[in-house]
Amino acid sequence: MQKGFNLADLNVAKADVGVPMAVLNHKTSEPLVFEDEQGSLQPVTITLLGAESGVVRAERRVQVNRRFRRGLAQASKITAEETEAEALTLLVKQTVAWQGVALGDDLLECTEANVRRVYTEFPWIRQQVDTFVNDISNYLGN
Repeated sequence: MQKGFNLADLNVAKADVGVPMAVLNHKTSEPLVFEDEQGSLQPVTITLLGAESGVVRAERRVQVNRRFRRGLAQASKITAEETEAEALTLLVKQTVAWQGVALGDDLLECTEANVRRVYTEFPWIRQQVDTFVNDISNYLGN
């Protein structure tokens, strides 16, 4: 009897839960680390929902519906700035937690405002996040 490949083995269930991404130094490609309360070195991580998560699909629909409401004539006049802002909003919504992210001596809480700030002020982090969330292999399996 012939048996098919079980596609369930390649589901993207982790897309809705989030997967931690180690943040790399953009100059050396080495993982960034911080010292935790016990004095141990830990990787700086950002936990991210996948591009196929319900949160991302919902935000994409909001963005597309906004364009439809503008009308076809206006929808074709979307600017580069609007497209960039929408992409940033998607990445912000995909960011559900982080560990070891600080500015100066202050640890930053993972809030929408702080995430937006980090991704805007440090485009190399935003680029890593964008690459990670769009690689479906990061979200495969149970």
